[in-house]
Amino acid sequence: ALIGSAGIGAAFWTEAVCFVVAVACFARLVLPRGERAADRAPLLANARRDIAAGLNVVWRVPVVRGITCAECLWSFMGAAATIAGLIYIEETLDFGERSELIYGLLSASLSTGAVLGALAASRVERRLGRPVLMAIGYFGPLFALPAVAEPSAPFLFACWFLVGFADAWAVI
Repeated sequence: ALIGSAGIGAAFWTEAVCFVVAVACFARLVLPRGERAADRAPLLANARRDIAAGLNVVWRVPVVRGITCAECLWSFMGAAATIAGLIYIEETLDFGERSELIYGLLSASLSTGAVLGALAASRVERRLGRPVLMAIGYFGPLFALPAVAEPSAPFLFACWFLVGFADAWAVI
């Protein structure tokens, strides 16, 4: 949304300031004293062991394997939708010079939906249960289907908002 409304420069400098703030926060971080570096196994050996243990859990535990596969598919589809969404806005809906702004606002709409969906998730889960919450979340991308009818921008914003809202439920 910032790129569409204020340009690339404003987005770059905003991101730069965010990184500086993050570095300042990390610089103030106090970590507990651990074992000395000489007493620890080399970093690569630890990383290999941890990766192997994680892959072993994914391979042996059906629920973890299913969730991992679903999340991989979800991530792939999300990336494809991001690219297709930009092309859709520029080529199909032909917003011309406003394409970047519209796409930025669509992304902001999706993100706003995700934040509000996350905030509402615990209440919905208490009422409907976790399986229903997850099912709604995983079927959330269906809210984007009306886009094939080339709707108006406000309707498209509502659809993207609902996709983000439901996505939060799938992730949570």
